Amino acid sequence: MSIKIKKYQRENLNEWDNFLYSSKYYHFFFKRNYLDLNKKIIDNSLMFYKDDKLIAILPANLSIENKTLSSHDGLSFGGLIKSKYCTTLDVLEIFEEIIMYAKSKHIERINYKLIPFIYSLSLNDEERFVLKYFKFKLNKSEISSYINLDKKIRFSSGKKENIKKFKKISHKFQVTSNIIYLKKYWSILENVLKKHRAKPTHSFEEI
Repeated sequence: MSIKIKKYQRENLNEWDNFLYSSKYYHFFFKRNYLDLNKKIIDNSLMFYKDDKLIAILPANLSIENKTLSSHDGLSFGGLIKSKYCTTLDVLEIFEEIIMYAKSKHIERINYKLIPFIYSLSLNDEERFVLKYFKFKLNKSEISSYINLDKKIRFSSGKKENIKKFKKISHKFQVTSNIIYLKKYWSILENVLKKHRAKPTHSFEEI
């Protein structure tokens, strides 16, 4: 095999982040200082090399109790982050490496979350094909929605009415970096979510 797999170590931080900036899927979710915020999970991120050149990274964590490798329990979405030169054959070989790596570590289950297509610089279905090829089973499916800001947004009559009502309100809003206002906002957010038996994904300290 031409693909070599390596477990991420702290010494690889700059290599990881630099690769991310030039990949097909840049998102701050995948930066190491964001991934490493969650101390409750065991990081098991992986790096993939072809001819000694990094061509893909996988933000991942390990659940020893459940013997499960996941991509990534600390993120809303995640998956294989590839270079612009990573081919479908490379992806096939990468997944084969992931499966072999899991077996060597006595991992019994792999949970893989696809990155929503809106974050990709090029559109293709290679990962869906590869997942089907290796007989992965679909466990959960969610909808991705986005707004193209280059096109005019058409509002429904109901939304237009709400905008008119809002304009009549005397309250003013402003953007601020003052930490005091953030604390007040976080207190309101926690109280509102509490009514729905939920809480923010991150603590105030993490934010």
